[in-house]
This record gives sequence, structure tokens and C-alpha cells, in this order.
Amino acid sequence: MYTENSYLFDGIDDSILKINNQTVHMNMRLVAEHMSQGCNSIDK
Repeated sequence: MYTENSYLFDGIDDSILKINNQTVHMNMRLVAEHMSQGCNSIDK
């Protein structure tokens, strides 16, 4: 039972890590776009 449960949890952890990595990359991209837009508006 313990090995089966730990295997399920490992799979859940992997999926959560992948989702977190995707959201982090998306957030970084949004921040970069926002900062570039702010710099452009300041230049204007």
C-alpha cells in the first residue's frame, strides 16, 4: 500500500511542478511585456 500511495503522490507532485513551471514562465513573460510597455510609454 505504501509504495502505491507514494507512487501516486510522486505523479501528483510531478504534475504540480510542471504546472507551476508553466505559470512562472507565463508570469515572467507578462511582467517583461508590462515593463517593456512601461518603458515605451515613458520614452514617449
